[in-house]
Amino acid sequence: MFCGGKERLSFEDGTFLLHPPANVAPKRTWTPDELRQMEEVLRTYVNFGVEVYKSCTTIPEAEIKALLYSEDQRLVLSAKQAKEKGLISGTVSEIIDTPYSYLVSDE
Repeated sequence: MFCGGKERLSFEDGTFLLHPPANVAPKRTWTPDELRQMEEVLRTYVNFGVEVYKSCTTIPEAEIKALLYSEDQRLVLSAKQAKEKGLISGTVSEIIDTPYSYLVSDE
């Protein structure tokens, strides 16, 4: 989630990927109740994402729901597009001093 602060900056050539949550489950066989539990967890993440992106972007709710449901609907945004959609508040050309800094990664 990138919407954690009021001022959200990106490098001018930054790229943003908005996509559905995924459940990393290396096990290859699941029981029906395990599948249901995974679906419930994903649904919780999707609902959370919808509320967050509604509050910090201008992306219409229907589009947010679509991009959080299907990888085929994901959005890849340049910094300029991210600013137009309200995801970021501005761009910078170099690293700046800040009291807080966050790295969003899937590792």
